[in-house]
Amino acid sequence: MTMLPKKISRRDMLKLSGAAAGATLLAACAPPPATAPASSDAQEPAQGPMRKTVRWWDNYNAEHPLGATLIEQVFSVFEKENPGWEVEFTFVTNTELVPKFITSRMAGEPPDLFANFAGRGSLYHAGYCLPLQDFVKELGQWDDMIDGFRRISSIGDDLIGYPALCGTKMYIYRKDFFDEAGLDADSFPDNWDDLLDALLKLTQHDADGNVTRAGLRMGKTWDWEQMTVNSYQNGGGEFDQNDPITGQCTVNAPEFAESFSWNLDMKRVHNINPLEGLTLPPGTWPTVEGFTAMEIQGPWWVPNMRLRKPENADLMGVGAPIARNTGGERIGLANANHIISVYADSEVQEAALALLEVYSRAESQEALHNAIDEDGKFPQFFLTALKSYNENLAWLQDEPLIRDTAFLEYAGSGRDVGYDHIGYREMAVNIWSPFTEMALFGLRSDQDALDEMARKADGITNRILSTGA
Repeated sequence: MTMLPKKISRRDMLKLSGAAAGATLLAACAPPPATAPASSDAQEPAQGPMRKTVRWWDNYNAEHPLGATLIEQVFSVFEKENPGWEVEFTFVTNTELVPKFITSRMAGEPPDLFANFAGRGSLYHAGYCLPLQDFVKELGQWDDMIDGFRRISSIGDDLIGYPALCGTKMYIYRKDFFDEAGLDADSFPDNWDDLLDALLKLTQHDADGNVTRAGLRMGKTWDWEQMTVNSYQNGGGEFDQNDPITGQCTVNAPEFAESFSWNLDMKRVHNINPLEGLTLPPGTWPTVEGFTAMEIQGPWWVPNMRLRKPENADLMGVGAPIARNTGGERIGLANANHIISVYADSEVQEAALALLEVYSRAESQEALHNAIDEDGKFPQFFLTALKSYNENLAWLQDEPLIRDTAFLEYAGSGRDVGYDHIGYREMAVNIWSPFTEMALFGLRSDQDALDEMARKADGITNRILSTGA
């Protein structure tokens, strides 16, 4: 396979930054490959120089196992099935995606397909994402998609990217500690009461009552994203669930305060983790190295955790999201790490869709999900949006996974509020962390303070929705 160039250098970027706002796209006319699925949105090619290259931007570089697998086992198949066509691979970080997309579009060299993780709301709002629901239905995959993963890749009725490498935050635990505590390492708790019982048995203290091994990894304050998930499990939510986009903040509702209190009482009342958090050497992975018995983590960290201390790799178990009560709905935080979008105005759109079809195939997804580290030891632990590809994870099939709270439910408004967005940072720093502190130090019964917290959240929300900032 031809080595794929990285198109835009730092010098090129400086040139692009000075491009005039009125620059137009370079037109092209290239017949689509015969294998391309039909697309009702495809436009007649404009007159111009022939282009038989499909540009793919990705948030994994060519040296990463996932990037290398794309090149070797996805792009190569497309090029073999479509002689004369090539895939041009460019590494673009999540934070670079939106500004680089805009400048490249102005210069006439936008991507045809791009991994749209951190900028999906903004790029859809600008009209750059081709709706893919009809395409996915043509592939026969629509009904096979897990609802939670489909939702986090949708805005309204439009599927704005193909969700492949997905996941839900899960419990990572030490199976040997379960055995030691008389717990069944192969039967992870599925409700709050059983989880607390297990955590109490897993926690170890010294003669003075100091925690020497925490039952659950928690910092000075608990992860606000997990607290939000717990509020969903308890029948609440951070915003009015009848109108999660523009509805009022509900952190002052009893269901939300109760779920926060339950989490924090594990520290304040049950002493399964020190109030101040564990003090560990820099770079320590607490559960891997035995300082904690359990933690909540995204699937992309599982191989990293196993690689950190290979001799403990087989001791690491994976537990599903749990419910508030026995037999209740298990709800987890849904994430999508590889949402592949198609540029709505791509001049080789049918070729781009043909490449996406190759990417969607079972053999391609299997290769990506089994992409290994450089030592060839541990596969990635990504999930996929398709039920039929997750047959070994029965608990995932019908789980009502919530959308990614890192975007604070606002992607559906057309306003992207990702990690690099000032509104997201302001909400996280000024709302969730102080609320956690309030609950941690016994102020959760102060309804006036809770109401004020909700008003601040609403103010930030309204500003984001009206200005996008």
